[in-house]
Amino acid sequence: SLEVKLEKEKQKVAKAKEVMKGLAAEKKQLLTEARAQEAKAGAAEKEAQRAAEQVASLTGKLSAAKSSLQALLGEKDELTAQLKRASRELEAYQAAQKKETSATGKLRADLKAARTAAEENATELAAAKEELSTIKAALAQAEAAGEEAQAALADVRSAGEDSSAAVQV
Repeated sequence: SLEVKLEKEKQKVAKAKEVMKGLAAEKKQLLTEARAQEAKAGAAEKEAQRAAEQVASLTGKLSAAKSSLQALLGEKDELTAQLKRASRELEAYQAAQKKETSATGKLRADLKAARTAAEENATELAAAKEELSTIKAALAQAEAAGEEAQAALADVRSAGEDSSAAVQV
């Protein structure tokens, strides 16, 4: 009877050892998973930091693009004003040219001077038109760069949200 009890106790101890081995294996597995999760969280945190740095960089680029755009718009306004002035001067020259047929020699000399000035203005007008075209092209490039920066900023924000979700896991 004592041997039977001893045998039962041995079996209980053996079962307890098996349970302990199972628990130890489960603990080891849980520790491995926890380390893997820590590594993922660390990688996600680094990704989030990199994304934040990209956001800061793109924000700076966007700010510079806006400043360039404002400067170009200022130049465009100035060139437009010059173009209007040159156009008015050209119209004045054309009106004076019509009156030239009835003018005296002195008037003809004055008109010749006005014609020279108008021709110079026409040259300036052509140059201003060329410069305005250049500014319009640069303005289009600046706007495109701004749109690209906005799209990249949205991508970076999305990556940041993904990283935040990975960190929470």
